Amino acid sequence: MVDLGDLPTVRFHPDPANLKQQNLEQVCRVARQTAERVSQALALGAKFLVIGGDCTITLGVLAAVLKQSASVGMLHFDVDIDLNTPADSPSGIFDGMGMAHILGEGATELTHIGPRFPLLGEGEVVLFG
Repeated sequence: MVDLGDLPTVRFHPDPANLKQQNLEQVCRVARQTAERVSQALALGAKFLVIGGDCTITLGVLAAVLKQSASVGMLHFDVDIDLNTPADSPSGIFDGMGMAHILGEGATELTHIGPRFPLLGEGEVVLFG
């Protein structure tokens, strides 16, 4: 077993200057860091486990996995389906927008974070929750 370690802890802070897209740069940075770490695990041929507190890290996981395989599916377990976008989100917090960005709706910086757009099509996702 190989432990590639933790990413730096990032805490949410209100972003009053960007109420519809709070902390976009920070969310992108964490997703890219997650993609780098998952890519390292894949390069080692390792099975990996990613544990995080925000659904947007899934964008980074998918970005890395899609570089290795064009055929990817996802079973999404969550209390809600995370289909808000910056245009309709009541909070502007990206954690409630993860699935929308995976499916290609929302902030371009996140919808285009991986090697293809959208990261996944509707037929490649099963929502459960």
